[in-house]
This record gives sequence, C-alpha cells and structure tokens, in this order.
Amino acid sequence: MTRFKTGAIFGVLAMSAAALAASPARADFVFANDINGVVPGNTPVAASVNMSQTATILAGQTFYGTSGSVKIDFMANVNVSTANGAASIDGIKTKGTITPINTLWITPEDGTAFNEFSFRGALHTNADQFITVTITDQHGSVFNFKITDNGDFSPIGFEAKKGTGELIKSVEIQGQGLGFDDFKQMGFGLYPDAVTAVPEASTWAMMLFGFVSVGFVAYRKKAGAANLRLV
Repeated sequence: MTRFKTGAIFGVLAMSAAALAASPARADFVFANDINGVVPGNTPVAASVNMSQTATILAGQTFYGTSGSVKIDFMANVNVSTANGAASIDGIKTKGTITPINTLWITPEDGTAFNEFSFRGALHTNADQFITVTITDQHGSVFNFKITDNGDFSPIGFEAKKGTGELIKSVEIQGQGLGFDDFKQMGFGLYPDAVTAVPEASTWAMMLFGFVSVGFVAYRKKAGAANLRLV
C-alpha cells in the first residue's frame, strides 16, 4: 500500500513538473518614452546599426549589419539595396517606381545583447497604413505593436520594461498597406537593468524533478533496509 501511494505521488509531481515546463514565458516590451502607455516616444534609442556592404540584396537573402561588436542579420521580402555605413535599407527603383518593402526580419546573432530597439522609415506613396512590429524575447515569447503612420515617419522606439530582464531575440516589421520605400536610422542598445534572477518554469520543473528523484531513491533504500531487517 505504501509503495502504491509513493508511486502515485511521484507520478503527480512528475506531471506537475511537465506542466511547469510547458508554461509560457512573459513578454514585457513597451514603446520607448511612452505617455501613459499609449503614445510612442519619437526619440531614437540605442546605437545606430551600420550596414556591412554597399550592394543589391535579393529577396529572402540574408545580409548583415553591426551594432557595436554584435553582428545583426537582416532579410527582406523583396530585392533591396544597402549602403555601407549608417543603416539604410531601400526598395529598388525600376523605371522611376520603387518596389516597396512589406516585411523586414532582423535577428541579432547574440540574442542576449539588446533590450531596446528603434527605427525610422518612409511609407510607400506616403499612404496611411498600419505598421506591425513583432518583438520576440529570449524565451520565445512574442509581443506585437500596431501603429498607424504615414509619410516619412519619426523614429519609433521600443524597450523592455524596467526590472523585467527581457532581451530582444528578433524583430519583424511589417507594413499592412502598401509597404515601405525604405528603413533607416535603426538602432539597438542595452541599458542596465538590474533584476533579481527568477528561475524559468523549465528550471523549476527540473529542480522539482530532481528533488522528487532524490526522495524516491532515499525511500527505496529505506524500504530495502527494512526488508533486510525483516529477513
């Protein structure tokens, strides 16, 4: 009877550990310098990204820039051109007409290097449209921003909430209308953010599993010793 109860408890604790491991992480990003959480600040944040080459880049091809010592991967949904130096990613002009960029994917190669990001751009034909910015943090959680703007818009900044310890793994920028003529003045940075380390759910799960395993082994040894005494 005792063995059945112990096995049942072990099973319940193991299932609890699995549930903890599957629990989602949080995502805590806000507009930089926001006003009551509603109006995005128009002050750029962080250090400028510098592109690594002057070239025409094909759609779906990775190209590179740097922010400080960190290499950053870029990819666009259409052919783009870049110039070596301060970040500028431009749609290709053909017969006087620019092919707009609808999506830009940005991935720092060090996913723990930054907690703030800003960019500026020009919308195709200056038309009003929604801009969606999707930030994925170091845990794989996703945070979406939806902004309405037009023309050659002011810088838009994003940052992790103070004290959360969140970091930027990747950024995706989408134009939900005609798209962008160009992206420019992109920047990444890392502000000091002292935060008490809180174990992730998966860490808690492994700790719990370890405690249960040690307890179970101790129980088996104790039960074995009792059986020997009986003999």
